Amino acid sequence: RPIPGAFYSSREELIQDTRQVGFIRSIINNRDEAKLRRVWDRGIYINKRPDESDYNEYIQEMLKQRCNDDAYWSLASFNITNDFTGINNGNGHISDIKIPILAFHGEKDYICEPWQAKDNKEAFGKQMDLIMLDGAGHSSFTDYPEEIGNKFSNFVKDIL
Repeated sequence: RPIPGAFYSSREELIQDTRQVGFIRSIINNRDEAKLRRVWDRGIYINKRPDESDYNEYIQEMLKQRCNDDAYWSLASFNITNDFTGINNGNGHISDIKIPILAFHGEKDYICEPWQAKDNKEAFGKQMDLIMLDGAGHSSFTDYPEEIGNKFSNFVKDIL
């Protein structure tokens, strides 16, 4: 789980993290379908899961990943703010985004925790509509497909 205020000092330090990055890398390298499914059941699909045939297909595709370390580093170091975020200085591109933003976030998301979504909301202010979904996990669109679909449709209608 993310630790507020704790940052990796480099990509190499992140890669050496055996609890998150190395753990997932090991699962992928060993093609451990059962362990990968347990991780997803506990971290991604905490409420509802895809139907079995889709889930099996997702697992097979996840096991093909070869850029996991780079993906983690990209997520950790991405910074469009005007601030230093503990890893790097932002590039200020946040001010280039002028359109309304709609974001959904699961209240029980243990991957990108609610405080992170609230930080994004604070950074964008009134420009962003943040909808916290009660009880939803990281895959909030799996937990609330109708609600997200309806709110997204209404959002698009309002801005077009």
